[in-house]
Amino acid sequence: MTASPRAAIDPVLRPLLHGGEAEAERLIDTLLTRLATPVVERVLGGMAGRVSGGSSDAAAEIRSEIMVRLIERLRAFRRDPEERPIVRFQDYVAVVSRNAVDAHLRAAFPMRARLKGRVRYLLSTSRTCEVWTGDHGVVAAGLKEWRDRPIVPVAAPPAANGSQPLVDVVHAILGPLHGPIALDQLVDMVAQITGELEEGPAPPEPPPTHDQTVEANDLLRHLWTEIAALPVKQRAALLLNLRGANGEPVVHFLPVTRVASVREIAAAVEMDPLRFAEMWDDLPLDDGHLAQLLDTTRQQVINLRKSARARLGRRMSKLTGGAR
Repeated sequence: MTASPRAAIDPVLRPLLHGGEAEAERLIDTLLTRLATPVVERVLGGMAGRVSGGSSDAAAEIRSEIMVRLIERLRAFRRDPEERPIVRFQDYVAVVSRNAVDAHLRAAFPMRARLKGRVRYLLSTSRTCEVWTGDHGVVAAGLKEWRDRPIVPVAAPPAANGSQPLVDVVHAILGPLHGPIALDQLVDMVAQITGELEEGPAPPEPPPTHDQTVEANDLLRHLWTEIAALPVKQRAALLLNLRGANGEPVVHFLPVTRVASVREIAAAVEMDPLRFAEMWDDLPLDDGHLAQLLDTTRQQVINLRKSARARLGRRMSKLTGGAR
């Protein structure tokens, strides 16, 4: 007899299937703090040199995204544990974390992302080599008979001819080894040998002073207070469309800076937290989607946002003494 999906559920998640919503939220918070956070930090620590050149802001943004995804998944698991059972929670956390890091790297380093895809395809179609997910969600590469061996540390790439075909470069790296290598390290070595490197992100600006940080945080908290005081449709029209200097959704930074949690943002726009978490990756919304969400017209969305900005401008101008 085959085991039911429920029998395959990680025991640490079983308490989520009992009790009320308040108790479930407390359990989710405990799972994230005690079990998920160490795994997330280990994955981010291993990728520290690649995540926007080690930028703490980029790492914080990725960390926030991971936590949002985990909260969403655990709530969905509580509603229907048998649809997609989580067999090993910490392994699942590692996979979610690595996927978030990989998405960041694809956007920040497109040349490396393409090279990684080529290396992965080459190994996946090889008769002697393969790629697999090992302990803690780390993707490993090597000979097929190495699958059950631990990843070996490799200090530097071997001397190889960068003008050789990619398959020869990969085999030149794997040849001296006696066990699998992390796929990301293999890709880094291939890039060094072939010269398929790209310029990294621009050097970060000097960090703000303590006084500047305190002042900026105080101003941001006051801005959030003023936004929360707007009529609900004005709040939604503004928050769900708010963009930063590079087009990034400003609401993504609110949890990172501890100004407002995802749940508090959802409450501000009067949306179910789970539904809001599901649309997190789609933010900022354009006026057409906002019109559907608010059951109004595009022009009315524009008018709502214009009114919100005008009111905030007046309120914040008073706070800053009329400075622009």
